[in-house]
Amino acid sequence: MCHQTVSLAARHLEANGIPTVIMGQQNRTLSALFTKRSGRSYGLEVLLRRRESDRLFGWVSYSILRSERKDAPSLRWRVFDYDQSHVFTALGSYDLGKGFEVGLRFRFATGFAATATD
Repeated sequence: MCHQTVSLAARHLEANGIPTVIMGQQNRTLSALFTKRSGRSYGLEVLLRRRESDRLFGWVSYSILRSERKDAPSLRWRVFDYDQSHVFTALGSYDLGKGFEVGLRFRFATGFAATATD
């Protein structure tokens, strides 16, 4: 019993009033409460799922995304510190029976958890 599906999803999200901690401030709690930012993210994801049998299945996906922040209305959009523009994921799982299952997942993503500042 081989069955496979392919899906394509487009994503877009905008948010205003995101609480943001300003690094270097002594009182992070207050700065998180009073410092508000705007954010947006958008992109595409392609997903291929395949079931080889009742016990074996897997999927692969690729996403191209962009996450941005705007620190003040007068400033330009910047890439968010935790942006991961390209994400590839592969997963496989096998049902051993009697309630046991084994699986393997691989994930590769671009992006570094830091943004250079001037």
